[in-house]
Amino acid sequence: MKFIHCADLHLDSRLETNLDSNKAKMRRKELVAAFENVVSFAVQNDVRAVIVAGDLFDHTKVTEKTVQTVADIIEQAKNVDFLVLSGNHDNVNPFEKLKDLPSNLRFFSDKWVEYRYDNVSVFGVEQNKNNANVIYSSLEAQEDRFNIAVMHGDVNSEIKLSLLKDKNIDYLALGHIHYNSLQALDARGVYAYCGCLESRGFDESGEKGFYLIDTDKKEYRFVTDPDKRKMLRLEVDISGLVTYSEIRSAVENALKNNNARRCDMVKMVLTGDCTPDTNKDTAQFLTYLKNCFYFAKIEDKSKTKINVEDYKNDVSLKGEFVRQLISSDLSDEEKEKIFKCGISAIAGEEIEL
Repeated sequence: MKFIHCADLHLDSRLETNLDSNKAKMRRKELVAAFENVVSFAVQNDVRAVIVAGDLFDHTKVTEKTVQTVADIIEQAKNVDFLVLSGNHDNVNPFEKLKDLPSNLRFFSDKWVEYRYDNVSVFGVEQNKNNANVIYSSLEAQEDRFNIAVMHGDVNSEIKLSLLKDKNIDYLALGHIHYNSLQALDARGVYAYCGCLESRGFDESGEKGFYLIDTDKKEYRFVTDPDKRKMLRLEVDISGLVTYSEIRSAVENALKNNNARRCDMVKMVLTGDCTPDTNKDTAQFLTYLKNCFYFAKIEDKSKTKINVEDYKNDVSLKGEFVRQLISSDLSDEEKEKIFKCGISAIAGEEIEL
């Protein structure tokens, strides 16, 4: 028997703040489309139930239209059950506003709820401050069944993994952490974060998808969509590079190595140590990237290393500026910012603040 473990869709949530209104609207639709693709996969692959381990929606931001759309998608997959757990971002159930709920949509509560499918049991509980001390002792999973437990929270602070060991759990389906991982729970079972289906910002870059659980084979496969728009955060070390063409070549190599496509969203972060003569024309780089990708931004985290000896005898405005800056009581970070602005001003270039 097959089950899908997904979580943290955060439908209708705020996205990358620099997106224009049209692209932001499109991205919100893509979040819903990602869920629709999961449902299509479930139908085509005889999946018995889709488990949503919290945060299907995003607090009060979700619109009634989106809730109705999701309900319609669920209702069309009549042979698939949808077992939905509330997370920290959807503690109010938006489905309650609908007049008619799909018959294949089911929920968990703040006490363990069990759904049975032949020899498989799916248990879920919504942890809160009132039940946190009792839920672990109240889980009753039978040894002769394949048991899936569903929770939402951080295993480093909110969920006590040690109290879930030796509880006959085969697969602990977790939500809340936005990257995927699969690790041993005990001698019998594993625990897994599936991450989110779509990146909403560059802090959520990386592989996105869901886990397909095969209870007969005890196999857990992470499923991704290679055609999906990706958010890529790429760091490029420009240490030792001086010219614009050298830095652009390094940027292009990073994009190529990460298989960046025109439909993707890219954030390029420049790092490393460079000299005052390094041509970091970030405005030009951003123009180049915007022409190549759906969305792009650039961040300069590189450090300019100033050798005071190079300017000790430099009788020029630039030399005097550098000597005054070096001898000041400012922090290295402040000197870095002032140096960038000062050198640009002396060269008659546009100052980037």
